[in-house]
Amino acid sequence: MKRLITLVAIAIFAATSLCSAQENLNDIRFKDWTEKEWLDNDYIRELRRYIDSCSMGKVADQTLLAHKEILDSKFIMGHIEPAIYGGVFIYFTFLDAPRKVFYAQVYSYVNPDTKEVDNYEVRGVFLNDEEMDYTREDLLFIVENYPEHKLW
Repeated sequence: MKRLITLVAIAIFAATSLCSAQENLNDIRFKDWTEKEWLDNDYIRELRRYIDSCSMGKVADQTLLAHKEILDSKFIMGHIEPAIYGGVFIYFTFLDAPRKVFYAQVYSYVNPDTKEVDNYEVRGVFLNDEEMDYTREDLLFIVENYPEHKLW
């Protein structure tokens, strides 16, 4: 029993240390970001590159390949938020499939010594279970009237 308690304590300490380290790395990643940076950044650009690579057959992402007919379409980002274990979650909708909501986890590597962020990597793309009640025209209206939200 004493050994079990010790192992649990070590696991809690390790998990707490890992979360604290990631929190500090996210502080580096997103320090002083403005609304503009949240709406236009290298995480979104990496997602677009990833989708294009999948469309060209260079990446075999099963979720995206199931929707190959829309991959060349532009997408609009609906929401972006930091992921506790690094990088961001991006929720997005393709212009040619406005009812479907996808989300992706895009990671970035951080050098804690130099505080530089680089090597962005899409870790997964998923299709949300719920659909939105949007049309292509609705998405174009958003882009036209709120230019900070653009098509990627």
